[in-house]
Amino acid sequence: MAAGFDPIAVLVTSSIFSAGPSSDAGSEYQPDNANRIKFLLEHFATPPTTPAIIDALPARVEKVLLIDGLNEVLSSTGKEIIDVLDDFVRYAIQTSLVVTDRMARRQFQDDSRWRLGSILPLNEAEIRSHLSARTGNAQALDDDSSAEIGLLTTPFS
Repeated sequence: MAAGFDPIAVLVTSSIFSAGPSSDAGSEYQPDNANRIKFLLEHFATPPTTPAIIDALPARVEKVLLIDGLNEVLSSTGKEIIDVLDDFVRYAIQTSLVVTDRMARRQFQDDSRWRLGSILPLNEAEIRSHLSARTGNAQALDDDSSAEIGLLTTPFS
């Protein structure tokens, strides 16, 4: 992290992928990646922004785009979004991406620019620790709670 600067985070949620036919934003096709990233950031980011605003930040500021819910889109659309994001971060100084996706494998322009991670299941001790920290009651899971424990061990429900 750069001294004296906090990182800037921009969140793009699955609302981009569920824009219905009545959504003006969802119906505009953008012909090139520069216009696509601009459209994505203006219409679906929190806070709304543009590539120009991100580029105007000092070069020492770390920028992180958080893209949530890529699995909620058709595979071909997901590929387009990945390509747009990949192209953008290659030129945006100090900018990184975190993309959530339940797909096991996606195609990338250059695999060496991407790192893939997986969320592992929680064990019963971790589940009880989280329940205790959040609710103060880890005892809610008694010995007859194997179904609940099984559900809570799974990263995705």
